[in-house]
Amino acid sequence: MSTDQQRITVRPYQESDYPFIKAILQEENLFRESVDSRQMLKKVIKENPGSILVSCEGQEVIGTVSFETGRVPLIFRLAVTSSRRHQGVGTILMQEAERELRQRGYNDVHLLVEEENSELHEFYRKLGYDKHNLYRWFHKEF
Repeated sequence: MSTDQQRITVRPYQESDYPFIKAILQEENLFRESVDSRQMLKKVIKENPGSILVSCEGQEVIGTVSFETGRVPLIFRLAVTSSRRHQGVGTILMQEAERELRQRGYNDVHLLVEEENSELHEFYRKLGYDKHNLYRWFHKEF
């Protein structure tokens, strides 16, 4: 682990992290008001404490990852601020999310990646993930 990586901590999301998480998700074009609003994140952590993680260097929030539990554990919303990409922050977040899921009794995990994002495919492959079936995600607002 490099010196930079040693200064990175991972902790559960706190409501005061919201502006930073929103900015990081927006930077990655991942922010969706319907699932990432302050109210929705508050609901998520009430129902599933610890399921949104943030990485920090000192007091600065530099990344986030979320996971869902239930029948099929799912990791999603991995995002790192642009100034800290390719420095191991995403790997640290993924390792912590996986550790949390193992502690909760899961033996495997799934994730969703946009088909055209080959850089992210390679990142997950290096972490030991295998590509499986291609599914189309559908959405309906109500």
